[in-house]
Amino acid sequence: MARIRTVFADRGYNAESNRALCRSFGAEPHIHKRCQPSGSSLGQQRWPVERSNAWLLENKRLALRYDRLGFIVQALLQTACIFLVAGRLAREL
Repeated sequence: MARIRTVFADRGYNAESNRALCRSFGAEPHIHKRCQPSGSSLGQQRWPVERSNAWLLENKRLALRYDRLGFIVQALLQTACIFLVAGRLAREL
């Protein structure tokens, strides 16, 4: 199983409780501090995650989340991932 070693976050998560939570799981927090100039390069690490989330949320059922049961949301998420990968593989062939 993969283990998260580093957590990148923006200023909204700047709290000692969030940093302590990261450390308790063995991850090093890289959380941008408030009242400091931007340019921390956190955006360079964050854009692949934001892009991937946008791809998955193109499926309206996932974006709106009418379903409350976890296994239904998980099934929809897995289906969205399958469609995303299958579409990319079909374009490569």
